[in-house]
Amino acid sequence: MTNLNHCGPAPMTVGATGRYPVDPTAYRWPDMQPAVACSRLVCTECKAEVRAQAGYFLALDFTDRGVVPTRARALHASADWSTVAGVEASPSHRLYACQCFYYAEASASFTFYLDEDDGRVRQNLPWRCAGHPPLELPLVVDGRAVDSVAALTAVVEAATRDGARGAWVRDLFHRTRNGALEELVSDAVARVVAGPGPMGAAVVGLCAAETRLAPVSALFEELMQAQLSLATPDPVRRTEIAEILTHSVWQQPSGAPETATIAMLCDEAVRGVLTIGMLKMFSVFARDWMAANLAALIAAHPELAGAVLVWGGQATMWNHPDPEAAIAQLASIARASGLGVGVLRAQAEAALGPLMQLPNDRGPIVEVLAQLG
Repeated sequence: MTNLNHCGPAPMTVGATGRYPVDPTAYRWPDMQPAVACSRLVCTECKAEVRAQAGYFLALDFTDRGVVPTRARALHASADWSTVAGVEASPSHRLYACQCFYYAEASASFTFYLDEDDGRVRQNLPWRCAGHPPLELPLVVDGRAVDSVAALTAVVEAATRDGARGAWVRDLFHRTRNGALEELVSDAVARVVAGPGPMGAAVVGLCAAETRLAPVSALFEELMQAQLSLATPDPVRRTEIAEILTHSVWQQPSGAPETATIAMLCDEAVRGVLTIGMLKMFSVFARDWMAANLAALIAAHPELAGAVLVWGGQATMWNHPDPEAAIAQLASIARASGLGVGVLRAQAEAALGPLMQLPNDRGPIVEVLAQLG
């Protein structure tokens, strides 16, 4: 029997304007944005399939313990919910019902969640994901029927090179899991990962999300070492691998920050590539190193000097006993860079975007620039 794919970390309900897939193979895979509702909910109490219709609202009535299940059974048995007593039209709601409970969703909700205080699973709604069958041939891609393995292989290989198809590649990768096409899609991605050229946004996005698995993280450490052993490393591929490894540090595949990976990325930042993602990660997981190497980072990457001062400033200020002395130290490093205040400010604003207006997010960069006058 084919294994099913399940919505994770928990199934969702959505309002009338949310994504509610008709295709039963569509499910909420990890890090999916925007997320989709689960269309295959089943009740943990009455065991019935959960049905849903958009555009309806029915208030929960607990005045009598029999009202809710009676109304739920009426909804579940009806093909037209507008005829059920008490149901109102609502352009923002999607009404859900099993045979013992109903719920009108206007936004989006998990049916259960993990309580961060005690680690226990809490139930919002008595419904779980019953599982989604894997995607199989034939498929329709961009309005064209794809009915053979050879045709799908060509489509997937072309899509992995197309940055605009990143979401499609990730969705196909997850929806073909546990089915006959799983190996085909995985192999196509693996060939791109193996190189030697750039991977492209589609594959980088997929691999960055999957580094929560320690063996995958180790693979990219090996790929980075292979790049560093080349006489002329590919700068694009090198940057892609660094970004994927940066994600692995955040995701902590072994349950703790990967100190060897962090050390590799610190070395890479000084002598090779540096990204905004790496700077953010260093400001959390390598604060002391970052604070001690600000001048070296700016010297190696003057085009990112303003961004280095943003996140390096946060690392320097962390638990510093003398904030004024820390800002003076940062200003001295900025002045030694030889870059003007306008250049540094523009770089910082480009890196932060709207967050430049928020003191907690921008750190001491404004105070540092003010000292440069």
